[in-house]
This record gives sequence, C-alpha cells and structure tokens, in this order.
Amino acid sequence: MLNSAGTATNSDRTAQRLVEHPASQSRKLQRAIDDAWRFVPFYREVWRRAGVDPQTLRLPENFHDLPIIGKPDLQQFSVEERTDERYRARRRLSVESSSGSTGQPFDMYLDAASLRRRRWRFLRALLACGYRPGRRLMLISSQPTAVIERRPSWLHRIGWVYADVSSSGAALLRAYLASRPHILYGPLSSLLVLGQDLAAGEKITHRADVVISTAEQVTAMQRQSLLRFFGTDVTDFYGMTELGLVAWRRPGDSSYRLEEGGFLFEFLPAEGGAGLERLVVTGLSGGAMPWIRFDTGDLVRRDAGRIGTPVLEFYGRAVDCLLLPGDRRLSPYRLISALEELSGIERFEVIQREDWSVDVNVWSPLVDVLPILKRVETAVREACDGLVQVRAHHRTELLSASAGKLRPIQSYAQAPK
Repeated sequence: MLNSAGTATNSDRTAQRLVEHPASQSRKLQRAIDDAWRFVPFYREVWRRAGVDPQTLRLPENFHDLPIIGKPDLQQFSVEERTDERYRARRRLSVESSSGSTGQPFDMYLDAASLRRRRWRFLRALLACGYRPGRRLMLISSQPTAVIERRPSWLHRIGWVYADVSSSGAALLRAYLASRPHILYGPLSSLLVLGQDLAAGEKITHRADVVISTAEQVTAMQRQSLLRFFGTDVTDFYGMTELGLVAWRRPGDSSYRLEEGGFLFEFLPAEGGAGLERLVVTGLSGGAMPWIRFDTGDLVRRDAGRIGTPVLEFYGRAVDCLLLPGDRRLSPYRLISALEELSGIERFEVIQREDWSVDVNVWSPLVDVLPILKRVETAVREACDGLVQVRAHHRTELLSASAGKLRPIQSYAQAPK
C-alpha cells in the first residue's frame, strides 16, 4: 500500500521486513502472539475489544490489525492479568517498577530467561563500545546501596564497581577516584554532576576512556559539557524498564544500532511534525510479561536518505509536545533545535504550564544575561508561532545528585476535552 505521497506505508515496511526474515522474525512473532492470546488475560481482553482474533490473523500482512497498547492500557489491569499464566506459579520472578514520565507506578514481572537476555544485550553493547574483560567499569545504578552491597564479590574482582544513583555528588566522586574506571556508565544527570565535580577539583587527572549516558536524552549542549568534563565524546544507550536495552550508539557513530534480533520496531507518524516518529516495539522472545505493539511514548528522528533509515536521535517523549491553539502540537525537536542555535547557553529547560504558557529556564556563564534571555524568548515564541506566552529566566544553581531525571522539554498542559 502507498500513502498519498506515493511512498510505502509503515505497514508495508513492517511486512516487508518480516518477509525478508521468514526464519527468524516471522516465526518468533507468530509464537509471541499465539502465547499472548492463550496465556495472558490482558491481551485476550484487549484484542477481543478490538474485534481481532489472532488465531485467524495472517502474518505479516495483518499484523497491524492488532491494536497498539500504551502504559495507560496496561495500568487498567492488575500485574497478574498482565502476566503469562504459565509463569505465575513460579516463585523466582523478579519485580521491576517504573513510573516513567507519567508519575504513575507500574509493576511488571521478569522471569530468569528474560533477565539473562537483558544482561546479554547489555554486555554485547558494552563490548561494542570498547569494554573488554580486565578493563575497569563503573556503573551508576538506580539500585540502592543495600542491594549493591549484596552483589557477588567476583564482580568487584573483575573490575565492575557499582554506585548508587541517589548518592551525593561527593560520594560519586569518591567512588570514581577510587575505582579509576576505563568505562563510565550512568544516567545523564549523574554524569553531569560528577563532571562538574571533576572540573572543579584540583589535581584530578584520571579521565575515563568511554563515557556512556543512559535514561535521559542528551542534547548537543550537554554533549559538549560532558566532552569538556571528561575529555571524551559521550555515547549513549537507549532502553527502558519495560524492555531493557533496545538500542545503542558506539563512540563516534552518528546513528543507533537497534536490537532487531529480539524486537520488531515500528515507526509511526508523530504529531508536531519536524520529521519525528513514534516508536512502537514488539518483543519477539515472550517471557512472563510479553510486549506486543507497545507504544514506548518516545519520539525518534531517522535519516531517510541512508540505507536502512537508521535512527539518529531519540528526541523526547510524545507527552512533552507543547500544545498550541488550533489543536496543534509542537515537537520537542523543534524547540531544542531553536535553542541550540543560540550561543551563550550552557543548559536550558522548557516547561509548559497548565495554562499553556511557557517558562524557559536558562543557565548561562554570561555576566549580562538580559540579551540572551530576550533571544531565548524570541526563539521559543517564534517556534510556537506566537500563539503562547513565553517567559525566560536565568538560573545559576549547579546540578545536584538529587535533581532526578533531566527533561529538557516538559509539558503539563491539558488538551480541551
């Protein structure tokens, strides 16, 4: 099928991809759908409501008859109803919790095989980015110190050191200087906090060879800050609690490598324009909590002019598109691009309030900040076509370890019902 522009639709591209790999993706997908229908109450109910019978579904042609699901759909069902019935009696299921940008708790079960697959994907990505056995690795982890301290001692013997993401900046710096890692891995906010302390410290000469950011979008400005702090270009891993690691970028690469062996990726048109697409993912390995056409809520930008149309950037979340009058949405990409063109800014934060007005927090080393604040207001106002009120504010406080996730664009506006 062709769309109005005469190009292949997403449905055609997904079908073609499955046809090209009949022995792998098609068979895995069929098994994943069959098992979800037979053993997961959530999928049985959602697919029945949509009038879809997976038992008569022809793959890959009719794959898109299955409804896309999001976290709000999943939260209407209990964790047991979202879990494969064959796994419920097992006592060794791990519980993972995530609130994400919605702020609503979300629990899921993970079986041992799924955990092994996740760890293997992570290790393969580390190896692709330069890790080798014997090289020291420091991981800033979301797991609390009490859990970290119970980790097997052999991990420390091979040079893997864990630090609690909620630790103070001083504690992160001590762990870094004690371990002197070759590879440093952690959330963007923690890396920036650690980098600030490294830059401020005297006679600190150790710098990691590879710095890997995760969990948060890295803007060009933040990438420059990390380069200044650590002396090496930062790379990043893209993953989430629900799926684990699904894409990574090697140092020096301009695009991401997707884990296509374990997932089927769909890229659907996104509101807000700027060539962004919504990322929808299907897990091909099943497990205690299967994922069939799961809307990650994330926006991606791809290069249509290159073979394979690789992903260039993960550009924020769909919920953070700014709302504009006339039932319009403005993508995070448009705002980030507009602000990164301005000189004299080290960091920024755009927040749309419930009344649709926009506040822009700006961190700048300039003494006279009024001109840059005016340029910021003008740039954001023009990106919004002059349809919302914009206020720019100068900020001077440094990042702290308690800052939480960094979201350069945040929208709390509500669309009219």
